[in-house]
Amino acid sequence: KLGLRGQAESIEDFTFDYQVELALGTVGATDSVLVSQANVTVGGSLGNLTVGRQDDKVADYTADLVDVFSAPSDIVSVSDAMLVEMGGDELKIGLAGIMDSSSDEMFDTMSFGFSAKVIDNLDFAVSFNVDTDAVNPDIQTISYGGGYNFGDMYVSAVWNDVDYGTTKVSNRTFAAAYSLDKI
Repeated sequence: KLGLRGQAESIEDFTFDYQVELALGTVGATDSVLVSQANVTVGGSLGNLTVGRQDDKVADYTADLVDVFSAPSDIVSVSDAMLVEMGGDELKIGLAGIMDSSSDEMFDTMSFGFSAKVIDNLDFAVSFNVDTDAVNPDIQTISYGGGYNFGDMYVSAVWNDVDYGTTKVSNRTFAAAYSLDKI
């Protein structure tokens, strides 16, 4: 991947961020270059509005609880989307509309999520999305979980339920990490 990221600040207390990233795909019969990120973010005291090709940040609210190594996922969900995100470290709320060429609607998937620091060492997150594109029946996904940090130990769990209309799939992810900073 090769990309550019930058920020400009205006006199009206707004920030303007941009990100463009190209990726070289070497899987398959031919190599390909594709745009993996291309978005603009307008930020202010109330929150941020990001428009363009981007990761599914709302789904990451719960994924971050169990990704104890902060490793990139093998499957990156990147779409053309509009994301409104408000809050900070204590409470973050996100609403995203994901655009897809397979739908006649402007947004074929809507996502809502929040993450909160309940107390100093306890984090909680929920994300919910409804996919109403023309290719598949309505798909509803809800993820929820929490993480607790006590000293050098961190434990977390996330429950993920996907409803395909006729089929329901559930999975649970548990994670634990121990920091060896003192050794």
